[in-house]
Amino acid sequence: MAPYPKELRVRVVVTVEEGRLSIPEIARLFQVGVTFIKKMLKLHRAGDPLDPRHGGGPTPVLQEKEGALLRQEIRERPDATLAELQKVLADTCQARVSLSTISRRLQVLHLPRKKKVSSPVSATKRPATSSGKSRARSISANTSLLTKWARTLGLPDCMAGRHPGRGSAIRCPGIGEATSRRSALSLLMASARA
Repeated sequence: MAPYPKELRVRVVVTVEEGRLSIPEIARLFQVGVTFIKKMLKLHRAGDPLDPRHGGGPTPVLQEKEGALLRQEIRERPDATLAELQKVLADTCQARVSLSTISRRLQVLHLPRKKKVSSPVSATKRPATSSGKSRARSISANTSLLTKWARTLGLPDCMAGRHPGRGSAIRCPGIGEATSRRSALSLLMASARA
């Protein structure tokens, strides 16, 4: 539950100070508890502010001052790493915080997060290392052989495709599906005999 706003707190105290209504009547009027009214009167008589207090938990380590510093650093050096930002906070604000604290604060401020030092983009492309590409190539090569067999036997062409969740497959329309060239060939031969 959110704390009561300051305006309500002030109105409750002013109404009590007027003295026309009792505390339980004021509680019903403003739909607050009697204890809340007594706490507000105690704060008012002690000269303390009626502002809502922090809602629990530890006070955040990075306050507005540190947030403004992080914004300024990211504006000046967008490729600054979390470790560099940590050093700036330690040197400037004497704030010793973890990298994860800085990362969370950057998310709250909607600022980009940088983990590694930038390096220039390579002019040469890296060769593909994914085994999925080579497997797809071999299945399509096998499919062309199977398509030749299918045409020889007077059957529809076989096609390489992907099954959602099961990987690559060879589809032979009207006959079935196979996951290897051997099983596709078996399907074709069985279909030709029938």
